[in-house]
Amino acid sequence: MAAIVDLIDDSIVEPFVSLPHRMILPDGGTTIFVEIGQAEPAHSPRYKAVATQEVVPAPDYPYIETDVAREFADGKVVVTRTFAPDQAAYQQAIEDHILQVAAQRGYSSAVSLASYVTSVIPLWQAEAQTFVAWRDSVWIYALSELVKVQNGQREIPTLAALIAELPVITWPEVE
Repeated sequence: MAAIVDLIDDSIVEPFVSLPHRMILPDGGTTIFVEIGQAEPAHSPRYKAVATQEVVPAPDYPYIETDVAREFADGKVVVTRTFAPDQAAYQQAIEDHILQVAAQRGYSSAVSLASYVTSVIPLWQAEAQTFVAWRDSVWIYALSELVKVQNGQREIPTLAALIAELPVITWPEVE
């Protein structure tokens, strides 16, 4: 990525651009930046395409960007971003996991499986009761880990790592 800076006051005119990049100049003319280091307009350079340097790389976990700071220093735009876990992505991954467990047992959904909790068929009732208890333990675990992350007691896990940590269901065997 590149940025366009104003050489007169070292301000960042356009923070994130891909080259080539077309720019309208203050006098109404246009120019096209095609490479890092290019200064325009050619007859009286005022703007320059410079490299951007990310100070903090994007994390491995699903995130939302909470803040971005940019400054022009040492001939490049230094970008510092702040990230937070995307709780909606974690929630969706857990819900997908719960659905997958129900589907692996042959049910069309988690709600369908849970609805058999009062079934008169002992196996279905036992599976539903086991599933509901397991589902509750999954959410209790996930929410307790969220509190640990928020309190700085653990690192933010990737989705795969969190799913691997979740309780495992043990299905009943009813004859």
